[in-house]
Amino acid sequence: MAWPGLEGLQPPVPSLHSRQAPNVTTVVPIFPIVRGDRGRPTADSTSARLKSGRHEPIQFVMRARALAVCCLAFTFGCDAEPNPPSSTETMATSETEHVQFRCSASSLPALGGLEYVELSGGATVRGGERPFDVFSNGKLVVGRGTSVGGGLYSAVGAISVAAGAFVLGDIKSSGPEVPPHLPIEEAKFVAENSHNAMIGLTANGRTPISKGAIHLYGGDSLQFPNYYYYVDGLQLSGESNLALSYTVTYLFVDGPIEISGGSSIGTSQAKHLLIISMSKEPISISGASTNVIARIYAPYAPIYITDGASVEGAVVGRTLEMSGESTMEVTQDGLHIWYPC
Repeated sequence: MAWPGLEGLQPPVPSLHSRQAPNVTTVVPIFPIVRGDRGRPTADSTSARLKSGRHEPIQFVMRARALAVCCLAFTFGCDAEPNPPSSTETMATSETEHVQFRCSASSLPALGGLEYVELSGGATVRGGERPFDVFSNGKLVVGRGTSVGGGLYSAVGAISVAAGAFVLGDIKSSGPEVPPHLPIEEAKFVAENSHNAMIGLTANGRTPISKGAIHLYGGDSLQFPNYYYYVDGLQLSGESNLALSYTVTYLFVDGPIEISGGSSIGTSQAKHLLIISMSKEPISISGASTNVIARIYAPYAPIYITDGASVEGAVVGRTLEMSGESTMEVTQDGLHIWYPC
């Protein structure tokens, strides 16, 4: 049984007749592979420590070879991007385009918790003209002074709305659970084929990675190319900034995530950055002027959005707590993920 409202939002699977080959007429560089540890990442371990290694650039020349890649992808169950990317989703240079393939997909509601959700302390959740529900597979608590510009949904009917709270949409008190997707195999692939070696120095000339984790502080900034990365933690503080190309970037994090002190991460659109936590360690987004524009999926970790922080996009965690006049703007129809392969 599908979760209410998601019946038409499942990731499309192209048929043989609808499959289109990439429109490639020039040399197409497939992402260079960086050799990493072969450990299998799990929720409890950080065994997939990455080490810089030998690059293996692979090039496919002319349209015929691109067609052959698509045929092989179809044979082995690896789908091309279901819809051709728009100009803002394709990173193009003067002579090349990057072609990405996906092997698996998952689809979840845009905002909620797999175990419980608590919204309190003047938190605000809005979606503009986009309808949405805050979902929880367990209890869902909306505290005094909290505003929700959508509906509420609890699989077990444990919904509590305090006096003085505002809920615009419907309150659905029972129904099927939202099943999580645990991307173990996908994380293993990214750990083994990460593009961490492409991460350069910060604007202040610092090395951003220390002990496998990204650290930015003191107003420093760093820009990522649009590839996929696997790190052991992410910490931004002191009005630092992590910028991205205007295309899809995957950031797998096997450790704590802390974004605070007026720091920011993302681009103008949440679809450009997907943060996937593979750890049980918490995700904390806090502080006035702290701004995150991204899709965040943390099936193992609690997520805290506090103290005036703002998030735009889609957020699903093991648990979700918002407080301290923090804001969440739902800008996605759901948390739809096509994993790299």
